[in-house]
Amino acid sequence: MREKHQRPKVRDVGNKWKLTYRDYISGEAQHRSKVWAKSKVRSQREAQRLADTFMEEVNGRNNQQLGSADVPASSDGNTACIAEQESKTTLAQLKDRCMELSWPLLKKSTRDNYEFFFSSYLVPAFGDRKIDELNTMIAAAVRPFAGQRVRHLNLTGTLAAQPGFDIDYKDWWLNELHATRRGCDVLAKVVDAAITKVLVPAPA
Repeated sequence: MREKHQRPKVRDVGNKWKLTYRDYISGEAQHRSKVWAKSKVRSQREAQRLADTFMEEVNGRNNQQLGSADVPASSDGNTACIAEQESKTTLAQLKDRCMELSWPLLKKSTRDNYEFFFSSYLVPAFGDRKIDELNTMIAAAVRPFAGQRVRHLNLTGTLAAQPGFDIDYKDWWLNELHATRRGCDVLAKVVDAAITKVLVPAPA
């Protein structure tokens, strides 16, 4: 299992800096918050530094509690079967990860919109579908539009195929949802090559 790593941003809430995060110490995700008074912590940069230090402890505690409950470790005892995990994740599970890792960083109105569309339409219709199934469905849906330069690009397993991934996947994955800068560069090159292939005519 890849470790859960939260790095939420502190928010300005009047006379305090507020940090919102998820705690798994009970075995289930619980919304928690921590605040620092502006009378003691003057700048947002300083508040973020304190928050990062605090979250190191939270992440360590969460990962110790979670252990290897979700995905079996690979033979080296460190990395999980990442490519398989990516493809076998369901849309509902992906939503849960987004709620944990990305949504706390968004504006409330944006979070509310995402929650509405996921809960009202996407999860009821496709929640139990695995990512590899959705890739297949989307590829089939766009195939009739190939003449209009519409393509589906399946990036699942791209990072897991990189040299050295089995030694330290953290070079490529920042957390369960987001790639590192190095990982994003790899994904961007794949996307760029696909776009170029569609837009640039092949030599005669």
